[in-house]
Amino acid sequence: LTKATIISVLHARAEHTALISPYPTPQRWRGTSAFNFMIQEINDMDVKRSINTRMWSDKWFEDLTPSQKLLWIYLLTNQMTNMLGVYEISLRKISFETGLNNETITKAFEGFERDRKAFYTDGFVVLTNWLKNQSLNTNMKVSALTTFDLLPKTLKDRLKIKASEG
Repeated sequence: LTKATIISVLHARAEHTALISPYPTPQRWRGTSAFNFMIQEINDMDVKRSINTRMWSDKWFEDLTPSQKLLWIYLLTNQMTNMLGVYEISLRKISFETGLNNETITKAFEGFERDRKAFYTDGFVVLTNWLKNQSLNTNMKVSALTTFDLLPKTLKDRLKIKASEG
């Protein structure tokens, strides 16, 4: 089974059963959004992320504060990342896992958005150049498209507006 196949199956199950399953729902998924429910099943698999070492000599990255660098690396490598580079995560979880306070995180996101690197909206992180910096095979492309299909309509609309702004 590939990750893309699993996403397709979960997507179909969500559409046709409204997330009603004959199997008991694990306690940790109760109260989460349908998007997070399906993505969490996939994220339970071990996923490895590589970071290009050229990042350390990138002018933009060099100019970041240590806190911003930590947040940036976290955004690229945390458990919620996916093939699309758009994922749901709370500021509380980011704060807990990085040790950064909400003010530092919010301020960093303002800078990332100003630099058109990433933004945080409605509980979702959007890494604007994620797909451009990936070497995607067919399954990965299907996974990215499927993940996009699962996004809330309001977020898709916001992404379209952001794309049209450049």
